[in-house]
Amino acid sequence: MKRRDKGISEDVDALVEDELLMLRHSGEIPEIALHQSLYYLLEDPEGPQLDGIPEDALRRMKRAVFDRYRVIVLRDMKPENRDLSLYRGVARSIMNYSRLERFCQLEEMDISEVRADAAQFLKKFLENEIEDVRSGRRESCINCTYSDLRAFAEKLGVDPEELPDGIETICPEKGVYDA
Repeated sequence: MKRRDKGISEDVDALVEDELLMLRHSGEIPEIALHQSLYYLLEDPEGPQLDGIPEDALRRMKRAVFDRYRVIVLRDMKPENRDLSLYRGVARSIMNYSRLERFCQLEEMDISEVRADAAQFLKKFLENEIEDVRSGRRESCINCTYSDLRAFAEKLGVDPEELPDGIETICPEKGVYDA
């Protein structure tokens, strides 16, 4: 690949590796970071202005978005994260999973590995949460309604019957993102 209008050869692999690093550590919406990376590599007057990006590099960049989504979906279903500033709650996992679903549909990527992991994380998280709340060790940190939680569980392939008994009693009537 060459720099557009400048005829200067670029080390595309090194440029892509830098962008992959950015994608792996991007914020809450990794596909925005992907678009920013593509803009930088292809169009930004201060960027390398490549003629194009090799298909394998683009595939790796999209996989980095997928992997980043996996991290942030699962992050908010880890009990050890509940008291950390990075914790956003199950409602955020639901939102990020929906974003990942849309991304995977657009990019024709298989979401099944994240779905399976998220199902396991959700079940363990809820079991831990109900146990901690019942024992008085902590107040519930669930920030979505039971109906949203149940719908998310079903989307992940978790039978609502597998949810811990009483989980609906520790869910708020109104979720954090409800209007």
